Amino acid sequence: MSRDRNRIGIFLLTKEVYMIKFNPPQRRIIQMLVNQQQALVDLDPHVDTIHSMVSSAVRLYESLPAGVKLLFTQRTKASSIHDFFFGEAVRFCENRADARVHVQNQMRLLVLDERYVFRFKLVDEDDLPRNQLTAQVRDFRGQQDIEGLGTFYHLEIGYGLSEIGQLDRVLLVCPSSAKANAWVSKIVGGEQKPVVVPLFPDAPEPQETKVRGKYDIEKPESEPGDADPGA
Repeated sequence: MSRDRNRIGIFLLTKEVYMIKFNPPQRRIIQMLVNQQQALVDLDPHVDTIHSMVSSAVRLYESLPAGVKLLFTQRTKASSIHDFFFGEAVRFCENRADARVHVQNQMRLLVLDERYVFRFKLVDEDDLPRNQLTAQVRDFRGQQDIEGLGTFYHLEIGYGLSEIGQLDRVLLVCPSSAKANAWVSKIVGGEQKPVVVPLFPDAPEPQETKVRGKYDIEKPESEPGDADPGA
């Protein structure tokens, strides 16, 4: 009788393990990527403000005493500029119905028009964020629905610094995964200069296309040594 009970116990345990193994948790909803041209049209009223907030954040950091900045690591510097940016964002959002700051598990986000949500990040030479890829960051960059936020297009306001630490570019970035961007748009003095980035690494290069208005979609420049396509 004891042996039969043991067999029943082993069967139930095996069945339970089997159920756990083959019934993984349901994944979060993955949002659609926003079309680049549509995003540029929608965000056009906010372009000057975005550029101004980034510029102000970098200037505020540069205004710190030199002796204080010498104590900062690169990570501390980026964190300080990040904090200054969201200080500017909070002031911008005051008494506005179309803009707000949302805090989600220590991730601070700027929401515009209840349609777009932005992270603010320092980017590297490939226009990818310089930060740790936490599960929350992977969800955001993977366009996965973030709990407590709702359904929005996920974009990033990226900025790059020159070798001497000066602001050299401000970007609108549409991430498609943790380590890839769907498209990048450069903001220059309030004007957007879109740059097309292939969505998939093996995708063929886009053909040069002209569109009406002040935005040009440009094919990325060929790398030195590339074969002549006409050869």
